[in-house]
Order: sequence, then C-alpha cells, then structure tokens
Amino acid sequence: MTDDGAVSAEGITDGPFYALGPMQAYVTLADAGLAVDTELRVTDADGEPIPGLWAAGSTGQGGLQLLNHGLHIGWAMISGRLAGRHVAQAQNRLDLKPVEPAPVS
Repeated sequence: MTDDGAVSAEGITDGPFYALGPMQAYVTLADAGLAVDTELRVTDADGEPIPGLWAAGSTGQGGLQLLNHGLHIGWAMISGRLAGRHVAQAQNRLDLKPVEPAPVS
C-alpha cells in the first residue's frame, strides 16, 4: 500500500489481516425484507418513516433479494453499520417511557 492509501502492484502486504470462517451455509430468506428509506428507517404503507425503527441485514433490504452467500454477509455488515450510525445521530425520543421487564417463565 502506498503512502496515499492506494494498493501497489505487489498488493496489500502489511497486516494485521482478518478472515471470517469457516462458515456453515444456511438458507436465509426474508422475501425482500421491510420497506426502508435511504437511512434504513422502516417506512409505513405511505412511505413515511416509523419513528425509532430501523432495519438492517436481510430484514432491511428494502425490496432487494441478495441470492449469494457473500452478498448477504456483506449487506448485513454494511447495513448494520449504516443503520447504527443513523440511530446514533437521531434525536432523543422524549415520548418514550420505560416498561417493566416481562416475567420469564
């Protein structure tokens, strides 16, 4: 990698390097997920964002169907990061009230 961050003809030679795996393949399908806007906020039937509700991964595909394993993993990581950034930048919801935890039986 050159000083300006470009990859040189020799490729990337400096670590650290990380790898995911080995992974087991599973069938995952959310039939296009929930409707979302460009900030991954879930939208209602009129296309208006539902306050405080974001979606990521296969649930937040917004009508896309990603049919290969690598695409699902990539979208899950990217969309989760993007949704998390939007959540962190969102205004505090002063209308929310805490609820008692549900009993576990």
